[in-house]
Amino acid sequence: MTEHVDLKSNHHEMLENLFFVPEKDHLSKNNLQPAHVKFRVTAAFISDMWISKTTTQAIGNFDPWLFHTRDGHQIITSETTGFLEQSANLNTESTTCFNKSRVDAQRFSRSEEYVTCFPCSASNFICVPDTCILEKKLFTTYRPGMLLEVVMYFAILEAIKENTPLLAFMEQDMSLTVRLLACIFQHFKHKLILHRNVESMKTAMKSGRYQMILLTNNLYNFEEICNMLGGMEAQVYTFSSLMNKPSERNIRHQFPNVSLTQINCEQVLCRETLGNILPKVKKWLLSRQVRSTLREIDIPVYKNGHVISFEKNDKSTDELVAQKIPVARFKHQLFCKHALYIIIGGLTGLGWEILKAISKGGGGILVSISRRSPNDLQRQAIDEVENEYGCKIETIKADISVYSSISEGFAQIKNSFPDHAIKGIFHGAAVVDDALLPDMTEQKFDKVLRPKVIGTWNLHLLSKDLTLDYFVLHSSITSAF
Repeated sequence: MTEHVDLKSNHHEMLENLFFVPEKDHLSKNNLQPAHVKFRVTAAFISDMWISKTTTQAIGNFDPWLFHTRDGHQIITSETTGFLEQSANLNTESTTCFNKSRVDAQRFSRSEEYVTCFPCSASNFICVPDTCILEKKLFTTYRPGMLLEVVMYFAILEAIKENTPLLAFMEQDMSLTVRLLACIFQHFKHKLILHRNVESMKTAMKSGRYQMILLTNNLYNFEEICNMLGGMEAQVYTFSSLMNKPSERNIRHQFPNVSLTQINCEQVLCRETLGNILPKVKKWLLSRQVRSTLREIDIPVYKNGHVISFEKNDKSTDELVAQKIPVARFKHQLFCKHALYIIIGGLTGLGWEILKAISKGGGGILVSISRRSPNDLQRQAIDEVENEYGCKIETIKADISVYSSISEGFAQIKNSFPDHAIKGIFHGAAVVDDALLPDMTEQKFDKVLRPKVIGTWNLHLLSKDLTLDYFVLHSSITSAF
């Protein structure tokens, strides 16, 4: 079982000094909201254009004391791909004021990769409404951020009431796909004339009333295009994320002939609106003509966002790899319920105290490796710790100084707990055979050093490929004298 972690940034508006923070598993099957599914995330797209990147930015909390916090700022992912944690048949009911109808059950498969543009906290596991996901295979060529762009174009399409020719201006620096917009409008029989520079817009304008789509965050270009109208009436569509409130007020005041419709991006991505748009997007993607057109479109890697990959990725790409982002742990998060911790010599002395401390600190699976099996009193003490802290304690009999023995012990751990990562090893095994220096023999010396020296080396060999949070070697205070 994998630990749940949330992605945070030290900056309230940018992805800066990223780190993960462990979170409690609030997405278990029993805690899921109705009509929601749990995603195991493979990649997350954080948009620079459509929605805010952090919750601090989203709620508009510009208190400078909150800009720099050790707890970080929660990052919002605007598009996510992943696999479902469990397959499900979902029956949904549609109710109107006249009747109640039942929609056919939809089957979601664990082997299928899905994509959603429902905004979520960036994490390795997310919970999304079942009406807000699509099969990734529907896209002939998929790039992170593509579904988000398609949904926004569908939102513009639904806002347009007149079936008159449209002029569209798309800023070249915005990394949007011109042919994708054209493909959507062409499929729904809307005549769209696309322009990538302001001058070409001027030549296209003639007398009459215009409908225009302006996809630019450059206020100067926006004003210049409105000036070209020369007082002629025009219906202009744009997105709330491309124009702030002061700029909007300025346009409305400066150009009373322009009827400005701002499409609210956050409203588009809410559960109700997205649940209404995605079935239309799916139907569009399944069209034979559309699939043929999409195969010919070169969908570029989006530059107006960041991709976090949660899969092992050794390739040289622009993606940020989650495995390379550190996990920040606060004092109360030193140990994880989903992780496994090995304590060598965990039945007595300092090893037993360490085992109890890890249990109390939240460790989920603890394995004590010793040369002897626990006696009745030790077994009773183990049961008491398990009951008190809700952990699982396993004991394995093995000799750490013999590689074949300790190797077999590690193999037993992997077979017994295949879904729990080993995150810590605490070496507390020791042999006491003191003697005055004149009485010290080679056999006594070897007996004491073997578990410490050979045993430590064996642990290194068996754990060198593991991603450990802890590798702790105990010693005696007498070694300081």
